[in-house]
Amino acid sequence: MSINDPDNFSGRVNLAALYISQGSRSSRGFDNCFENHDGDAVATALYRRAQKAPDGDLARNLWRYLSKDTVEPVALANAHRTNLSQWARELRTEAAKAWAETVRTWDQPPYYIELTPAGEQLVIPGCERNLAPAARQLDLF
Repeated sequence: MSINDPDNFSGRVNLAALYISQGSRSSRGFDNCFENHDGDAVATALYRRAQKAPDGDLARNLWRYLSKDTVEPVALANAHRTNLSQWARELRTEAAKAWAETVRTWDQPPYYIELTPAGEQLVIPGCERNLAPAARQLDLF
């Protein structure tokens, strides 16, 4: 399974842990570990690993790579979660739903229908045009 596969949560956690433990230079591969809308779950998994081995390389290097002020509150607030892989899946699902809602709003027509003395007219906001026979206006089109 590819490291870029969103369902490869444990692979991304393992890769991030390896980078941090070895003190490796950050790279696109490292960044990708956090870029599937489940970065909080990945960071929480790393935090928990570091807590289990406080004298290990991961714990020693963790805050060189991640922000303690960001990660620790999220990890502590989610201490009740026993299945981080499931939480990661939930985060990805929530993000996908939010994105779908955003895209759905793009499908709305950029105009509306207005009732005028000449009948119904399509109106593009900012480009109103009155088709009433007695109306006089500058024709910019």
